[in-house]
Amino acid sequence: MTRALVRPLSDYPELLDELTEELEKPMRPFDPRCPVLVLGGELDRTTTPDAVERVARAIAGSEIAILDGMGHYPFVESESGVADVIRAFLDRVA
Repeated sequence: MTRALVRPLSDYPELLDELTEELEKPMRPFDPRCPVLVLGGELDRTTTPDAVERVARAIAGSEIAILDGMGHYPFVESESGVADVIRAFLDRVA
């Protein structure tokens, strides 16, 4: 039996409700010296850019990158630019 990696469109409202509920919970403290890059895709319907921005605002000192024209899996698209974004972030924080 093959399992799909992507849920059907009919699941999106439920997923967005779950995500919103999770984002409203207090985040656990973590080491503030740990650099955090919060990535998102401009066209992501599961983790919307608004949700990505809320996560980034909740993590003091984090950086955010919204990738133009990308959906939920920009890391699997070679032309997404995600590797360059991550590399530039690591160069800044290393």
